[in-house]
Amino acid sequence: MDVLLQVKNLSVRYRSEGMATPAAVMGVCFETAAGGAVGLVGESGCGKTTVARALLGLLPHSAESGGEMILQGRDMRSMDERGLERIRGAEISLISQEPSLALSPVLQAGEQIAEALHAHREWGWKQCRTEAESWLGRVGLEPAARFFRAYPHQLSGGQLQRVALAQGLA
Repeated sequence: MDVLLQVKNLSVRYRSEGMATPAAVMGVCFETAAGGAVGLVGESGCGKTTVARALLGLLPHSAESGGEMILQGRDMRSMDERGLERIRGAEISLISQEPSLALSPVLQAGEQIAEALHAHREWGWKQCRTEAESWLGRVGLEPAARFFRAYPHQLSGGQLQRVALAQGLA
């Protein structure tokens, strides 16, 4: 099987007013093939979110990172912001533990999925909306049309998580 994502010796350290700080993440290594899964498990504050943000190139300016992150043979650490923007959401995404942080409270759930599709595909809005509704059904939100029109505050925590999952998968 071809390796889809490979992470070797990822380390992240946050600078604090010129002071040396302990590593937030040190020596993280894993790989996964297409269709595979990797789970990052640990207590609060152990670096799970830091690893995810590093993979997406979303670390704050106060962070220093090292190691290798290879996505389908491309070195993500050497990509500029424009290159990272092209792959975020299209090839790699983050589904937060707290979906309400990832969803706008003023947009319908389905429209948010459609926007993600529109940003990464050369499709018209009608096709993006149809595909977004399809993804809602695939993650178990039926009837999909009702969930498409729902605003985040009208959904339960589990339903919000499924909307975020549909958005990430789409």
